Amino acid sequence: MLTRERLMEVLPELAQVENPQWREACAAIWQEAADASGWEDILDAPNAPDLPGDSLVSHTRSVLKGAFALADIVEAGRGIPVDRDKLRVICLLHDVCKAVELEPGEQGPRKSRLGQNFPHGFFSGYYCMKYGLPEDITAAVVAHSQFVKNTPSSIEGVLQFYADLADADAGRWAHGLPLLIQYCKI
Repeated sequence: MLTRERLMEVLPELAQVENPQWREACAAIWQEAADASGWEDILDAPNAPDLPGDSLVSHTRSVLKGAFALADIVEAGRGIPVDRDKLRVICLLHDVCKAVELEPGEQGPRKSRLGQNFPHGFFSGYYCMKYGLPEDITAAVVAHSQFVKNTPSSIEGVLQFYADLADADAGRWAHGLPLLIQYCKI
């Protein structure tokens, strides 16, 4: 069981969510997903089965940093306001589904039954709705995957999408794996 203290230790960005309802929902979602997973420690949950040592938590934190850097550029260069709290929540929750989509296997991490039967991002969206997060946050979380037809409909969703893709492809490039950018919705 993932305690609140352990969660805040590994994902301190949760404490930075300004909206108290959203902060509580984010923490509860991470706890529920971790408890439903087959991972002993949330830090054991991988970002991808073919990227050894790339944890879900480290990827989530990198995406958040990248999205905030992009937000700085967009606000300064384009004058487009970005809701940082909304962006933070979208980044924190976009891949929480991987806790249940992936499981430990004899040869290393593999897709779970849920990961085989549902599209990536489905459970992240389900958790967002279950815990009462706004529809636009849920929509951005679901649209974050290049494998779903929906595209982000908010600037926060767009920034999260590109930060996620950049971080994922940097890890794939480092391991000589095919890049995800080839699947972009263009």
